Amino acid sequence: MRTYLNLVEARRSLYPYQLCDYTFASKAQNCFDQAEAAVKNNSEQLARVKGARLQLDLTMMSLRNTIIAGYLRTPRASLERYPYPRSLLQARALETLRNTRHPLLLTKAPNYEMDEKGNSRVTFPSIASRVETLIEEMCKGKEYIPLPEQFRDLPPDSVFDWTASMFGINPYGGSSNSTDKMQVDDEAADGTAYVRLNAEELPVPIGIWNNETLTDPEFEKSKQEFLKPDQAGQYVNWPQICRVINAADIPGPGYHLYKGPRFLLFPGTYLYLTKSWQFQQQLTSLYHEDKPKEIWEAYVSAKFTGPAYPHGKTDEPNAVSIDRVVLLRVGTQPVVR
Repeated sequence: MRTYLNLVEARRSLYPYQLCDYTFASKAQNCFDQAEAAVKNNSEQLARVKGARLQLDLTMMSLRNTIIAGYLRTPRASLERYPYPRSLLQARALETLRNTRHPLLLTKAPNYEMDEKGNSRVTFPSIASRVETLIEEMCKGKEYIPLPEQFRDLPPDSVFDWTASMFGINPYGGSSNSTDKMQVDDEAADGTAYVRLNAEELPVPIGIWNNETLTDPEFEKSKQEFLKPDQAGQYVNWPQICRVINAADIPGPGYHLYKGPRFLLFPGTYLYLTKSWQFQQQLTSLYHEDKPKEIWEAYVSAKFTGPAYPHGKTDEPNAVSIDRVVLLRVGTQPVVR
C-alpha cells in the first residue's frame, strides 16, 4: 500500500489533467493485487484494502475512455485483451459496497428526488446504495468510445470528453420539464443520449456559466480574445458566455459536432445546454489554480429530429438529442465549423 500511496503522490504534479491514465492505473492495480494477496487470511485488513481499491475502480470506470485509449497506444494492444474491463471493475466494486462495514458508506443521507408528476420527495438511502446507483449510470453504454476523429491526434492532457452516461442532469435546474430524459439511442456515441422533446428549441444555446465574480482588469482584454472572428455568434454577458446553434448550422440528419463558446474556467464553472438548463455539466475538476488564465473551448455532439427542425422526418418526435461534450484547451484546437 505504501507503493500505491507513492504512486498517487507522484501524480500530484500532473494535476488536474493526467491524474489517472493507463500507466498509473495498471501500476496501481498491481499494487492492490499484491496487497490483497498479502492479507488474504486477515478479514479485517482485507476489507480495508478492498475499501481503498474501491476508489481506484470507480475512477477507472469513470475515466475508462481515457485509460483504454492509453492502453491501445501500447505495443500489441487490442480491446479484446484489455486487462481491466468494465465488467470486472463493476463486479468488484459492487461486491465491496454490499459487504462494507465502513461507517461512512453505511451512513444514510437525505436524497431529494422528483417523481414523474413533478412532485418532490425525500428518501434516505445509504451512501453505499447511492454509489451503486452511480456505478449503474457510469456503466451504461459501450465499453470504449474513441474520440471524434478531429481530436484523436491531440495530446491527452489537452482534450477531455463526456459521453451521455457521464452527463450531469439537474432536475431542479432552470425550468422544470418532465420531457428531458436520458434515452437509448443506437446512433449515439455510447448508445445513450440526453433528449429534450420540444419543437421550439432553436436557437440552441451552448452556454458557460461562471460563478466567479471577475474583478480582473485584464478581463476586457481577455474578452477580445473570446470574440475573435472564428467565434462569430458568441456573446459575452458575464457571468454567462454563450454560442448558439441556429437552423442554418445543421448540416444534415444524425449527430454532428457543433463548436461552442471560448471561455476562462473558474471553480464552479459549468456548461449548460438547451433552454431548460437542466443539462449542467460541472467543469471544476479541470480548473488549475496555477493556470487561471487558460482559455478553453467547448464542442457538443447533437442531432435534431422531427418536422420542426431542418432535415427532420415527419414520423419522428421533435427533439434535440445530445450524446457527447468535448472540452479543449485552446492552442491545439482542430478545425470544426
